[in-house]
Amino acid sequence: MKPKSNSQLLVAPQWLLGLFVLWFWAQTPESRAQSTESIPLASVTGGTLTLSQAVGEKKALVVLFYSNHCIYARNYEERVARLVRRFANEPVAFVLVNANNPRVTPDEGIEELKAQLERMGITVPYLVDANRQLAARFGITLNPEAIILRANTSGRMTQVYKGRIDDSPLSVEGVKIPNLELAIESTLSGVGVPGPGGATTGCPFR
Repeated sequence: MKPKSNSQLLVAPQWLLGLFVLWFWAQTPESRAQSTESIPLASVTGGTLTLSQAVGEKKALVVLFYSNHCIYARNYEERVARLVRRFANEPVAFVLVNANNPRVTPDEGIEELKAQLERMGITVPYLVDANRQLAARFGITLNPEAIILRANTSGRMTQVYKGRIDDSPLSVEGVKIPNLELAIESTLSGVGVPGPGGATTGCPFR
């Protein structure tokens, strides 16, 4: 029997890789949420935390991809803090996720992120998505941008929102549509799944 060439031996792996890529992009928001909820991310306060641990017994989890360097994220600090305080007694948890590289932007280092939380006056988990694995799973390329995951009775989570915080990235005075706030209310009330969150204005990951 004539032995197969190296190029012939590579056909199957390339074919399988193609199938995997097609499978990944065919995943629903629910299945993507389920596949990411157990990924451990480093916390700026030490240790690691998964999205499943972050939501706890709450009905929903707001995941905010955030930055200390981006001017848009800085403009939203007060508004994000207000949202956290407003829903403090509601069954929704908040977590910030930083997917930037501190070697490229020193403002995104651990100590700087701790200082940002202190400046905002909130005590929520701030996680580091060092290899952007979480951002890639949800298709996030800018910060700030929000995801809402709704916890199911089975303990799994379903993505019900992806989009901007509101329609005025430069100033609170220009806000006409508080997209994220409305989406949180809708998720908690169970009236219906929030619609698209509108185009996000933000900074690309660095």
